[in-house]
Amino acid sequence: MKAFIVALSFFIVITTFVIFTSIYMTSESNDLIVLAEKLPLTFSKTDDITPIYTDFAREWNKFRAPVRYFIGHTDADTIGDAIDEIKLRHDSGDISGYLAARAKLISTLDRIRSSESFTADSLF
Repeated sequence: MKAFIVALSFFIVITTFVIFTSIYMTSESNDLIVLAEKLPLTFSKTDDITPIYTDFAREWNKFRAPVRYFIGHTDADTIGDAIDEIKLRHDSGDISGYLAARAKLISTLDRIRSSESFTADSLF
C-alpha cells in the first residue's frame, strides 16, 4: 500500500508540473504573439520600431530560458534569430526581409503555443 501511495504522489506531482508548464508556456506565447503582431506590416525609413522591438526583446529575454528547458534550443534560437533579423531588416529598409522575419517569429511562437496547449491536435 505504501508503494501505491508513493507512486500516486509522484504521479500527482508530475501531472501538476506538466499542467502548470503547459499553462505557463501557452500564456507567455500568447503574450509574445500579441507583442509581435504590434510590429508594423508596412514602414518607411523614418518609422521607429525601437519601442515595440525593445518591449518584445525584454519579454523574450524573460521567456527564453523556459523555452530552452521545456521546448528546445532550436525554437529558442529561431525566435532569437528572427528578433535580430527584424531589427536589422527594418533598419536597412528591407521590407520583404522584415516581413519574412516577422512572419517567421509569429509562426514559431504560434507553433509553441499550439504544441503546449491541451487540445486533441497537440495530444495525438
